Amino acid sequence: MSRTIRAALAIACSVAALTAGATTAYASGSDSAKDSAKAALAAASKAAGKDSAADAAAKAAEAAREATNRARTAKDAASDKGDTVRLQLPHSGKCLGIDSASKDNGAAALQWTCNEGQAQQWRAIPTVDSSYVLRNEYSGKCLEVENSGTQAGARVQQWGCSGGGAQLRWRMVLVDPVNKLYQLRPMHTPDRCLDIDHGKQDDGAKAQQWYCNQTEAQLWRVLPVK
Repeated sequence: MSRTIRAALAIACSVAALTAGATTAYASGSDSAKDSAKAALAAASKAAGKDSAADAAAKAAEAAREATNRARTAKDAASDKGDTVRLQLPHSGKCLGIDSASKDNGAAALQWTCNEGQAQQWRAIPTVDSSYVLRNEYSGKCLEVENSGTQAGARVQQWGCSGGGAQLRWRMVLVDPVNKLYQLRPMHTPDRCLDIDHGKQDDGAKAQQWYCNQTEAQLWRVLPVK
């Protein structure tokens, strides 16, 4: 075995060990984090096969980072960190909530006339890479893109927070400092933005992800709940 491959194996195995440790420390029992740890080990083993040493080490490192991010996100999502906010579209004057105030996994996110109900309140929890988990205060579920979809038009919904995947993490990008308007970009496909279907102004219009374009259907106020 060449010196290069031996070095790559050592790096990959060290990364995998770090992944396993992070998974245990941050998210014991998280299947998603454990799957990412397994991926790190699989990438390390490929260093001895047909993959180049550099490619295998890079794959192992990436899998380890994702496992650590999932574990950290799952831990953060279960915490009481962050502030409770409403997400309002000035375009419609409506707020982001959950259809029928459901507590079910897969319940759709939509806009509705703003009210004091917890189904329109979101705990914005800071987590990895300057992103946030948005946990609904009524259901305890987190805002995500259905099936980690990357296509424009993918549905936005709530789901249990324990998996910790990138589809649960959102980056708030300030695009209008004067009016304090933000785009919300899912971390698994950062060229998409939280959007209201066809810019509708009606109660019940569904939330989706769409190409980021700074139209009114994508510009959100982040309002603290007092």
